Amino acid sequence: NIFNAWDRTVISNNSAQTYETVLSHPDGSRHDYLTTKLPLFDGHSDFNGLIAISTDISTVKQLQWDLAVALDRLKRRAALEQLVSGITTRMIGVEPEALALEIESALAQIGKFTEADRCYLILLDTNGDSFSITHQWCDEGVSSTATTYQNVPRSSQLYMLEMLDYGMALDIKDVNELPPEAYALRQMMEAGTIHSMLMLPVIYGGYLRGAICLDSLHVRSGWNAEDLDLLKTQAVLLGQVLHSHENQRALRDAKDEAERLARVKSEFLANMSH
Repeated sequence: NIFNAWDRTVISNNSAQTYETVLSHPDGSRHDYLTTKLPLFDGHSDFNGLIAISTDISTVKQLQWDLAVALDRLKRRAALEQLVSGITTRMIGVEPEALALEIESALAQIGKFTEADRCYLILLDTNGDSFSITHQWCDEGVSSTATTYQNVPRSSQLYMLEMLDYGMALDIKDVNELPPEAYALRQMMEAGTIHSMLMLPVIYGGYLRGAICLDSLHVRSGWNAEDLDLLKTQAVLLGQVLHSHENQRALRDAKDEAERLARVKSEFLANMSH
């Protein structure tokens, strides 16, 4: 066993050896130990045995583990903050004709970061009576559902849309745990072989306009809570960007209409003068 191996190392090297090991206590708990073994010599400097000193370092090891986990979480949060910031900055400055490509790029980045199988944007129509998947990213080997969900009547997914209307993120860890009133949503998830889903409401102008959705086709314990907070922020920021582009489009349309009317007036006056 490990003790005999270390004993032999101490004897053959004629020097102290220090190592860590895990031992089980009578109550079944496992403890980490730091052990030092030293050779013991008699008065004639002949080897006479070993001295072993062991210290329970379980608390230290747990603290080291907790620190490593905390550092990993901080690194992940910093990376996601940078991702959200970069996506938003690019969207704010993008030309209207390039917005669709920027949204698709953003969905791909979010999907890959969160290890989702699909990441997509659904948008409600002008009257809020139906919704469609307008942009979608799928991981390699995962089928698209975009064409399946076009002009879906609001009335067919009341549970889903009512939750989103309240500004709530829908964090569905297991499709089998959905309540009976979410039967239509369960059908939709099962049709897409979705086990877990996260839906983040996109709201602007005071109304629900859509949602950023992430699908997982495999069992997962839920979406990371810190990721969830930042992804909610991304959905809010996307809503602001869409609202801004919608206002810009309305201004351009109004300007074009005003210019058209001015031309009509000019042509009318020109014809009257003849």
